[in-house]
Amino acid sequence: MKKVLYVGGFIFPYENAATTRVKNIGRLLKSINYATQYFSIYFGCDEANYNASLQKKSYWEQISFKKLERYIYTYQPDVIIAYNLPSILFIKLLLNKKRFNYELIVDCSEWYDTKGISLFKKPIKWLDTSLRMNFLNFLSKKIICISSRLEKKYSKKKTILIPPLMDDTYKIQNKRKPYVLVFSGNGATGKDDLEAIINAINNLVKKGYIIKLEIIGIEAEQMSLNCSDKTWLKFHGRLARNEARKVISMSHYSVFFRKGTRANNYGFPTKFSESIALGVPVITNDFSDISCYITNSVDSFYTKKVDDNALEKIIEKALKLDSNQYDILVRIGMIISFK
Repeated sequence: MKKVLYVGGFIFPYENAATTRVKNIGRLLKSINYATQYFSIYFGCDEANYNASLQKKSYWEQISFKKLERYIYTYQPDVIIAYNLPSILFIKLLLNKKRFNYELIVDCSEWYDTKGISLFKKPIKWLDTSLRMNFLNFLSKKIICISSRLEKKYSKKKTILIPPLMDDTYKIQNKRKPYVLVFSGNGATGKDDLEAIINAINNLVKKGYIIKLEIIGIEAEQMSLNCSDKTWLKFHGRLARNEARKVISMSHYSVFFRKGTRANNYGFPTKFSESIALGVPVITNDFSDISCYITNSVDSFYTKKVDDNALEKIIEKALKLDSNQYDILVRIGMIISFK
């Protein structure tokens, strides 16, 4: 059995999107006789050491090759997959290919911008991202892409399009009443517009809709809310992945809303795949490859417009389904997801 080492910003056991993606690609690799181990550059942990500290490493620790070098020497992988690595660390992996005799493959799932980054760090982040996306990734013969836009960018290389994957071990839970919507994320700047979601649902509550919104990954103190009535809101904060999936699976819809930035259009939301795998339709807008995987108003809902009014209308449309119509929506979604 050949050995693969995945290197990137993973978090065990509290899975972020990166961790979920690479673990499921690891399962896929296992089916073709490749054993996979994971090395986290952001936190002092790997899959074999769940109890390690989740204290985030400094930038200099992230780009250091010393610990990774020892790991490579011990594990002796046949393949290393570089997941959105800082350019300096990526270069070190390139320079050590012949020394350790491994093939270097890129897993590209993001094209970061500099939104939300301090003025001092913006030039550094821009340089790092530009170097990796426009030069370094092309030095790898094979590239795993998360979206069709990234696949097109690297079309001259050997590419494979792999959107976020989910395993099939989750059990679909009975839904609660009244309608429950769920948002799962960390509120990263430039990604999900949670404020727009809250404002849209608040307007629908004022119209008389009985609805609840459960928020995973964010504390109430992190939000500045303009709602006089907050009884329909519930903040769970950060949850372990299995706990988060239970909350999602018991909800009627998973809702997220992202503006058409480069980072959002070239990436793809893990929460989409997770929701569909759990039998939970999504309410969202059309960005990245969303419209390639769902049919609007048939198995989920999305709007092509990117404004608060459009979001409110598409949520309202989803809420108008009666129980029989909703059950059909879920069944169609499950049939499509298992094709």
